[in-house]
Amino acid sequence: FAIKGRVIGADDPQLQDALAHVYETPERPRCLCVPGGVEMYVARHRQFVVKRMPDSGSAHHPGCPSYEPEVQQSGLGELVGEAVLESEPGRVELRVDFPWMRVIGRGVPRGEPQEVAEIGVPRRQMTLRALMHFLFERAGFNRWSPAMAGKRNQGVLRKYPLGAAALADLESIRDNPAPYGQIPRIDALIKTVEGINESAAQVKRERALNSIDVKIAEVVKSLGQVQASADLRNKALYPLQELKTKVAGLLSIPKIMYLQEQAGTLLDDAMGVIEKASQQAAPKAPSVVKDSGATTTSTVLTTAPKSVAPKPSKVIRAADLSPTIYLETEAEVETFIARLKAELLDAIKAGQRARIS
Repeated sequence: FAIKGRVIGADDPQLQDALAHVYETPERPRCLCVPGGVEMYVARHRQFVVKRMPDSGSAHHPGCPSYEPEVQQSGLGELVGEAVLESEPGRVELRVDFPWMRVIGRGVPRGEPQEVAEIGVPRRQMTLRALMHFLFERAGFNRWSPAMAGKRNQGVLRKYPLGAAALADLESIRDNPAPYGQIPRIDALIKTVEGINESAAQVKRERALNSIDVKIAEVVKSLGQVQASADLRNKALYPLQELKTKVAGLLSIPKIMYLQEQAGTLLDDAMGVIEKASQQAAPKAPSVVKDSGATTTSTVLTTAPKSVAPKPSKVIRAADLSPTIYLETEAEVETFIARLKAELLDAIKAGQRARIS
C-alpha cells in the first residue's frame, strides 16, 4: 500500500501504525496492485483494516484480494441498489424476502379486506441462498490460493462466518443507544469470537514455534562445531530461547507473525557471535621440553581437539531481487530466478553460507 508517500507491505509490522495516522482523516491509502494504485479506506475491527471503496473492485488487478468483477457480470447486479444498499464505506443494508428472526407466539388475526389505494412495484429482495452467496463472497470463500491447499474444509467455512456474525452483533449492541435487552447475549458472543481467535492463533503460534526451533537447532549445530564454551552457548542461544518463550504465550496473530520474522535476525546475530568467538580463539603455543641430562631441546606440539568454525553467513532478501512487485510473465520469472541464482552462487564462491529471507 502507498500511505502518505510511503510504500508499506500488507505484512509489514509498521502497517498498523501507518493506518492509525490516516484513520478518520481525508488521507486514503492506495493499493498498488496496478500502476497508479487504487484508493482504499481504513476501517477498524479491533485493529485497522484496509478495505476497498464501493464500486471499485473491478479497478484492482485480478490477482489482488480486493478485486471484484463488475456487478453486471454476476447475479449481484440485479440486486445492487434495491436489495443491497451500500450507502457508505463499511456499511451495507440488505433487504431479504424472509424474516431475520422467528418469534414463537400466536398468529395475528386477519382483518377485514380493504381496497388497495394505489399499486406499488415491490423492490427486489434477497433469497436465503442469495444471502449465503453474498456472505461467502464477502468472507473470501470464493477465492483460492496455493497457501490454502489442504485447509479449505467444512470446519473453516463454518467457523469464520460465525465469527464475523458474532463481531457484527457485538458492534450492533455497542452502537445501540438502548441495548438493555441484548446485554445477556454479550458473554456468549465474546466467547465465540475468543474461541475463533484462539484457534486461529494456535495454528500461527505452532508454525512460528516450529520455525524458531529450526533456527535454534542450527545455532546448536554451529556451537558444536566450534566446541563452544558454556558462556558462548548462553550468549548465542538466549535471545532465540527468550523469543520462543514470548511467542508461546501470545494470542495476537500480528505479534506472532512479527516475532517469527525477528527470529531470522536473531539467527544471523547468533551466527555472528559464534564466528567472532571462533576467530578470537588463539591456538595454543608449542611447549618446549628440555632434558636435564641432554644438550639438546625438543619441541612438543600440543593441540586442542580439532574444531571447524562455521562459514560466515549472508542473508539474501529474495523480494529485493524481483523486477516488479508482481511477477506476471515468464520473462519476469526468468529474470528473478537468474538474479537469485547469481546472488546465491556469489555467496557460495566467496566461502559463505546463504540464507534466503
